[in-house]
Amino acid sequence: MRRSGLKNVLKKGRRFYTPETSLQIINQPQTQKLKIGDTLLLNCTAIGIPMPRYQWIRNGLPVSYGCERHYKISKVNRDNQGKYRCHVYNDKAEQWSLEADVLIDEVKYPEEM
Repeated sequence: MRRSGLKNVLKKGRRFYTPETSLQIINQPQTQKLKIGDTLLLNCTAIGIPMPRYQWIRNGLPVSYGCERHYKISKVNRDNQGKYRCHVYNDKAEQWSLEADVLIDEVKYPEEM
């Protein structure tokens, strides 16, 4: 028998109920202006039960290895420029983050000594 608003969980032979929490994005990705060779780090954090899953999207297409709440590119180039969004989903719902523009400038800042 299912209790309304509770998730039925079986753990180590014992059955207990956990409250289902609606899916909500609590940390949105931010627009970034980078130089070639910089590190891109986008963050998108969501809460909810069942546990949220993530897929990063760039210019409308899923990105490779973009299935975590953080998306990182160690040394960006012009090909990494674009509009990024995070698609967050679980078995009950889905949400889209706000769009974050990633702008890549040709000129790299001189490194500090």
